[in-house]
Amino acid sequence: MKRTLVKALIFSVCLMIVYFGLKVAAGIVATDRYAPNILESYNSIDKLQQTVEFGSTLNNPVYMISEIIAVLLAGIAVYLLVAFLKAKLKQH
Repeated sequence: MKRTLVKALIFSVCLMIVYFGLKVAAGIVATDRYAPNILESYNSIDKLQQTVEFGSTLNNPVYMISEIIAVLLAGIAVYLLVAFLKAKLKQH
């Protein structure tokens, strides 16, 4: 059982790396495809932003930690479910 849990944890970490890698890739694609409309942006020059935010604008560490835990638990659950189903199919 201990070996299965270690494998589940390894699978879960790999899943987490893929998940966050896809989030980064989606951000890169969104940034690359962004084309601002310059003419419309200067219609209301008083509302232009004076500072630029880099990185995450959501500075809530509870959200980030809960997202990591959720992805880890989902990966462990998927691995254990597949292992359980494999064991059931081998019995029949």
